[in-house]
Amino acid sequence: MRIAIVTAAFHASDDDPFVPVWRDMVKALGVRADVVVFPLRLPAAGPPYALDGARVVPLGHGMVRLRRSPAMWRSAVRAVAADHRRRPFDAVLALQAGEPGFVAAIVARRIERPLQVHVAGGELVCHRALGYGLGYGLGYGSRCRWIERAQVAVALRRADVVTTGCRAMAQRARSGLPAGRAHRVRLAPLGIDPRAWEANEPLVLTKPLAARDTTVARLLSVADLRPIKDHRLLIHAFARVAAQRPVTLDIVGAGETLAETRALGRQLGVADRIRYWGRVPPVVRHIPFAQAHAFVHASRHEAQGIALIEAAMLGLPIASTRVGVAEALPEGGRALADVGDEDALVRAIWRALDGATAPLERRAKGRALVSATYDRATCAVRWLTLLAAVCGRPSVVEDGEA
Repeated sequence: MRIAIVTAAFHASDDDPFVPVWRDMVKALGVRADVVVFPLRLPAAGPPYALDGARVVPLGHGMVRLRRSPAMWRSAVRAVAADHRRRPFDAVLALQAGEPGFVAAIVARRIERPLQVHVAGGELVCHRALGYGLGYGLGYGSRCRWIERAQVAVALRRADVVTTGCRAMAQRARSGLPAGRAHRVRLAPLGIDPRAWEANEPLVLTKPLAARDTTVARLLSVADLRPIKDHRLLIHAFARVAAQRPVTLDIVGAGETLAETRALGRQLGVADRIRYWGRVPPVVRHIPFAQAHAFVHASRHEAQGIALIEAAMLGLPIASTRVGVAEALPEGGRALADVGDEDALVRAIWRALDGATAPLERRAKGRALVSATYDRATCAVRWLTLLAAVCGRPSVVEDGEA
C-alpha cells in the first residue's frame, strides 16, 4: 500500500521540537507500507529526504500567514497530485483534522483516493477563556475560529474514516457528523515505541509518606507550557501537597506560560522545590520519567495524552484530570480529578504517591496492558487495516518491525 501523509510539520532530525509520536507512527507505517510525508509548513525548505523508512517532501512554505495560505494549499495539492501521477497512491492520510485535513480532503478528491483523517489536537473544542498563544487571543481550539471550523468540517465530512485517540474525541467527532456518516469514526490511537519505557523503571517509595518523614517524593509533569495545560492549577495543587510533606516537582516542557508558572511558584513559596527541564529531545525523553515517583497532569484538554501513556508504560502512578486516555488507563495505576478541580487534584496526587509504594512486580500487569494497546506497531496495523477496508483490498500487513 502506498500512502500520502499530509501534516503541518515533520521532523528533519532527532532534535526537531515537533510531536514525537507523529514520527513514531510514520516509522511504524513505513515498515509495512510505502509512505510519503508532505509537511505543509516545516521544514520550511529543502530537497526530499528519507527518515525512518519514509520519504519526506518538504513543501517549503514556512509559517505563512492566513492571507497567503490559499496559495500554499494550492501548491500542496499540486505537489501531492504530481507525485501520484508518477506513482499512484492508494490512500491519503491527514495527521490533524484542521489545515492538514482540509488539504488532504482536496487532494483525495483530486486523485480519487480514500481519505483517513486523524483528530490529533484541539480540532473539536473551543476554550474561550484560554489563549492559544501566537497572538490568536480567541481561545484554545479550532472551534474558536471560523476558518478552522470550516477546515475541520470539510475534512471530517469528506473522510472515509476518521480516527481518534480517545473515546471522548470519538464521541465529539460522531456528534458533529450526519447520522449516516457517524459510523466512519473509529477509536484508533497514535502509538509510541515501547522499548525505551519497558527498559527503564521508575523510582519506588519504600514506605508511605508520613508527617515527619524526611523521604522526598518526586513528582513529574510533562506538558507544553501553554494555558490549556493548566500549570496554574498544577502549581496550586503541588503547593498544598508540599505544605504537608517533603515533595518536589520536575516540569518538562517549554512555552509562553513559563514566566507566569515560575512567578506563581515563587508567590506560593515552592520555587525551590520545582525544577524546570525545558524541552527534552525525544531520544532522551524517558530519562525524567525514570527519575520520578509519580506523574501529575493538570491539562484541560487532550485529544489523546501521549505523556500519560508514557508514564503508564513505565509503571508510574498517575494523578490526572479527566482528559484524553486518562480514564482508559488501568484503574490501579491512576487517580483522576475533574478538570479545574484543585481539591480533587490534590487528593489524586496523594493517591498517586500512595501508589508509588507498590513494588514494580504489582505494576507489571498494567504496564504490559498499556504497552500492548499503544505499541506503535499495533497502532500502525490498526490504521492500515482501516485503510485497506476503505480501499477495498485485503488487509495484509507484515508482522515485525525493523
